[in-house]
Amino acid sequence: MFDETYFRDGLRAQAAMAGGNPVVTLKLQTGEEYLVRDVVQSRAGIVMLNVYPPGRSGFVHAPTTSAYAEAPPAGYHPIAIAYEIISYVTFSSTTAQDHPRIGFHGA
Repeated sequence: MFDETYFRDGLRAQAAMAGGNPVVTLKLQTGEEYLVRDVVQSRAGIVMLNVYPPGRSGFVHAPTTSAYAEAPPAGYHPIAIAYEIISYVTFSSTTAQDHPRIGFHGA
């Protein structure tokens, strides 16, 4: 079950265990998938994330930012998602050489 605690603590712990520059993919019950850059805020019922634009190929220029930034970094999209429509979250371990500017930046 996904909840506020998972997105505040558990997601970061799992991303750190994946190592490297992990790619975090969030899949919804609607079939939509998002590559997660960071968690902006988690609260009862919803999580707000910065995600990479869907279908974007190549690398994304990642400016320096806090995982809990008030404004999304350029090139990312903020989305709010209800916990109940999240199917699963996957982690792929990569290295900075493989994907120097893509991956989860909240770990």
